[in-house]
Amino acid sequence: MSAYELRRRPQKLISSVKNIGKQIMFLREYFSELEIGEEIKQLSLKIMEDYGLLPNDALIAATCKFNNAEKLLTFDEDFKRVAWLKVTP
Repeated sequence: MSAYELRRRPQKLISSVKNIGKQIMFLREYFSELEIGEEIKQLSLKIMEDYGLLPNDALIAATCKFNNAEKLLTFDEDFKRVAWLKVTP
């Protein structure tokens, strides 16, 4: 739904925001949010250069490396180019 349509249907917007809030609460309860500091940003540039990943994918790979995570659950085939990541679809 476009922003214009949502503006004309405030109840739909309110309902959507409540649903998003519930999903965010679920994620925060069962998952940890990892910080992306300067070291990860620099590492992501190296990963882009070494493996030809796009910036967002490189940030994910760099975050994994920085936090010693060797497995990644994804349908994105590009991560298979990263030798130290075990990709599981």
